[in-house]
Amino acid sequence: MKRIYATALAVTGFAALGGYAVYASQRPGYGDNPSKTCMALAAPAAAAAGRVFHVDPVRGSEDGDGSAARPWRSLDGIVAAGLVGDETRAPRLVDRAIAKFRRVTINPPMHANGEAIVHSGDTILLASGDYGSLQLSGLANRAPITIAAAPGASPRFQSIAVHDLVNFVFRDLVVTPDRRPETGYLVTTRPRPDVKVSHNVRFTGLAIDGAGSIAQTDPALWAKTSANGVLLFGECIDLEKSTVRDTHIAVVAYRSRKIRVENNEIRDFSVDGIEFSGNDIVIKNNVIRDHWPTGDTLHPDCMQGQSGPDLPTFGPVEISGNICLSDTTAVRHSRYLQGISIFDGRWDDVRVSCNFVRPSVAHAIALYGVDDARISENAVMGWPGPILPWIVAMPAKNGRHPTGNVITQNSAPAYLNAIHGSAQPPQRLIEALGVYRDDAVIRAALTEPVRGVALYENAWLPPGPDMSGDSRFRKGSGPAPAAPLSVEQAKAILTRTCQR
Repeated sequence: MKRIYATALAVTGFAALGGYAVYASQRPGYGDNPSKTCMALAAPAAAAAGRVFHVDPVRGSEDGDGSAARPWRSLDGIVAAGLVGDETRAPRLVDRAIAKFRRVTINPPMHANGEAIVHSGDTILLASGDYGSLQLSGLANRAPITIAAAPGASPRFQSIAVHDLVNFVFRDLVVTPDRRPETGYLVTTRPRPDVKVSHNVRFTGLAIDGAGSIAQTDPALWAKTSANGVLLFGECIDLEKSTVRDTHIAVVAYRSRKIRVENNEIRDFSVDGIEFSGNDIVIKNNVIRDHWPTGDTLHPDCMQGQSGPDLPTFGPVEISGNICLSDTTAVRHSRYLQGISIFDGRWDDVRVSCNFVRPSVAHAIALYGVDDARISENAVMGWPGPILPWIVAMPAKNGRHPTGNVITQNSAPAYLNAIHGSAQPPQRLIEALGVYRDDAVIRAALTEPVRGVALYENAWLPPGPDMSGDSRFRKGSGPAPAAPLSVEQAKAILTRTCQR
């Protein structure tokens, strides 16, 4: 037995170390050192040149060949059989034998997938039907493999949980569960905290709908039972042209690099529309609308940067062309929804431009302790009543002032950084702006000018305080309409502020 083990050890080239199998000489595959270049925004040309395979849970068979005439029955089945992917992390037979004998955990590198039929550039088309919960991991391709709905089809998944993938596209799939998934997310690239990151994964054209209706569920019950929408974790991960509705938190970009959230519609959520953290993040041209009460103690935001004192500096971040509307229906239901905010941690190079923001409270655009931030060409509107939504760049919560901030060419009822430098006494403006009387952090920060912030060429809107004598401002059109705005109306207003 010892001679057999020694021979197997020499063949596979790994050594047992500290109870874990560590490969010592086998060369890692492409999936362990993927390209740092993100896939093109347009559909990859390779996909058009690749082969097309078919899965049909109704008329497919286990002995099918994946053709249109003889489709496979199960997507999970062909993945489990090793038929998908240029490379795999699945242990080989000899690996499993050694692991069983030595009672060690196998952590193999990516290696060539000799069983695969579906390779780089190929597409798997799914017919209509119920596909259960998709779990996919440990697969890599040199060009994307696309898993997509067949023309006119609506393949339905309970959830999608993937990790340790390289070069995959998921297109035009329906994700709607009967109940909240175990991961808490309907779509995730981080089903567990210990997973390997994915590279170059794109979700496009997904229809993601949580279980139940937030409009017809008690807020406290919704907080306990609802699912979150999408968790993006990895490098070069995209969510585009998708809808996310009836969720707790809709979209999270979590401590990742090169994340793109673009051209999505997010609606009917209870906490945050988009949470983000990491580097090279683009949040662009999304519609986020119709917030509902959280049912718990979390404060809701249209978008919020999430960080902390022990985390590295995050950025750059681009937030542009988005529409944030707390309510679009005649009966308002949003409470305490803030706009675009970063309250914690260190951030550098943040661009917030050409967004329309209508929150239900005062924080419309608020950046705390962000360095090299530019807030420009945004349109902010409030609702009838005493609350004036504002734009502000503030010190960090530890008192550190920002550096290199510019606030320019925006249109809003209020700007907290205008309290100092005006002809009016600061305290009078503080009272006129309705600054939170019970927020000691804000009021303390405004006792002196916030250093590192340049404010110029902005428009103030009634019913905000009259800033016509302040050379930093011009009077804009207003006041804001009392009725809810449609997305189309918000876009039309934004075109008057944003010159892109």
